Order: sequence, then C-alpha cells, then structure tokens
Amino acid sequence: MDGKFGLAEFNREYKLVRASLRSGDTSNSEAGQQQLRFLVPGLSTDHDRKVAEDLIADLPALLVDPPPRSPEMTEALHVLNTADLESGTVEQQLVAIDRTRKQIWAIADRAGGQDSANISGLTRMLERREDSLTEPWPWPEATADPT
Repeated sequence: MDGKFGLAEFNREYKLVRASLRSGDTSNSEAGQQQLRFLVPGLSTDHDRKVAEDLIADLPALLVDPPPRSPEMTEALHVLNTADLESGTVEQQLVAIDRTRKQIWAIADRAGGQDSANISGLTRMLERREDSLTEPWPWPEATADPT
C-alpha cells in the first residue's frame, strides 16, 4: 500500500492472516508476521503502529490451543467478527458500530464476573474505529490535481 493508511485497513489484512492460521490453512505464523510487519510503517500514527505490532506479536499464540471460551465470549466474538463496520456512508458505519457495541455490552451483562470485563473489552476496537470516523484529520484534506 502506498502512503499512510489507518488501522482499519491493517485490521482487514490482520484478520485474513489470523483466519488462515486459525483454520489451519497455514501454520507458518512467522510468514504472517512478516507480511503484516511490511504494513506497519504505512500506518498513520504511532499509536496505530504500536497496536499493530502488539497484534503481530500475538499471532504465534493462535497456534496454541486456547482455553475453552464461555458461550457468551463465543457469541460476542461472533458478533464482532461478523459485523460489517466498513460499508456504507460514515453515518451508516457509525450506526453499525453503535449497534455492535450494544450487542456486545448486552452479552457482557449476561456473562458476569471476569468474563463480563473481557467481553466488554472487545468494544475498545469499536471505539477506535468510531474515533477515526468522527475526529477531524489534523491536516487539510488533499485537493484535486493542483496542475
């Protein structure tokens, strides 16, 4: 990818690599990590680069059998992973984010205990996505061809 881009674009690529590892299509987490590290310098902010590096570092853990998830965590992850948060207008994306957040919070309320906190924590990514849609860029938008 040329130029700067946001965490949402990186996240799409990350999800593809993660799905490939989880499904067993590949077991080479190092290759996936290299592929994703290539994208990190193009991220727009230091924060986004840090988040991306943390996600990349955690990829090998996907090859280790995780402890069993609660039914509520499974449901919340399904809601998060199947939500279409990138289609439509900005307003439509914000509605999708809000709807997904409320669904996850409702699931967290049913879960109770530490699982509730872990499920609620899944909404942090939604907050970041919402911020990227609502906060103005710190620089003027590029204009059409100046020539």
